[in-house]
Amino acid sequence: MLLIKRFVTKYYGHQLGLDVDIMRSRQKRKEGNLWQRRYWGHLIRDDVDFANHCDYIH
Repeated sequence: MLLIKRFVTKYYGHQLGLDVDIMRSRQKRKEGNLWQRRYWGHLIRDDVDFANHCDYIH
């Protein structure tokens, strides 16, 4: 995940409009404004669960 996040931020950050103001708390931690601080991992249980997560993403 770290490498994916780093790549996307570095190479596509400007195209995604990430050069807007960053809150002071994020500046202290040297964080950008694309990724949330933590992510939620979840093992997909079955086809219904997969469909629900795809719907959530869309």
